[in-house]
Amino acid sequence: LDEPLTAIDILASEEIKEMLMELRKGRILILSTHIIQLAKDICDDIVLLNNGKLRHFETALNCESFDQSLLEALRGDADVD
Repeated sequence: LDEPLTAIDILASEEIKEMLMELRKGRILILSTHIIQLAKDICDDIVLLNNGKLRHFETALNCESFDQSLLEALRGDADVD
């Protein structure tokens, strides 16, 4: 899915998020979004594509420093895997 909540009102957005949470059970969903909170709410793993390089945030979703790690990666302050 590419930006599934772009240009969607709040009520429809919540319904789509609930549907995605149900659909992901027993499946792999691939979602691209610039809305980090959506990724954190729905995804088990996050991969950042920045300047043609990938960085995998496998365990960072439950980490308090996730947002800081993400910002550092976007700024180029952190090593990219």
